[in-house]
Amino acid sequence: MNNEIILFKNILKEAKLSLTEPRLEVFMILLNAKKPLRAAEISKRRKKANRASIYRTLNLFNELHITNIILRGWTPLVELSDKFQPHHHHITCMVCKKSELINSHKIEESLQEISNQKGYILKQHTVELYGICAKCQAKTDLA
Repeated sequence: MNNEIILFKNILKEAKLSLTEPRLEVFMILLNAKKPLRAAEISKRRKKANRASIYRTLNLFNELHITNIILRGWTPLVELSDKFQPHHHHITCMVCKKSELINSHKIEESLQEISNQKGYILKQHTVELYGICAKCQAKTDLA
């Protein structure tokens, strides 16, 4: 965890920005989160909840590529970028909303192959999968 904090401080320093309490607190919330969070969830976890400060901080983090924004329905979720955690994707149950991480070399290879075939240099991508988890399948006839 210390390496992530050092990297975070260096990113702010390179951008000529100071390490403020709200920035560090939001970063630590995201670092300790086990899943992507809504801004409202981050606000609830902050000791001194100031929504405007949280939104400004999240916008800054996005601009500095500290975070990734994941769109699920109408609600954007935030998680730390690949600089701070291994690259991954998500699969989310459409019934219970449970979300799990996906680490797949096959997906990455396929996306790289598609990019190459089209003559692109792949710089970034987002893959979000949706389905019905085994637990919800057992409860319903939605499969």
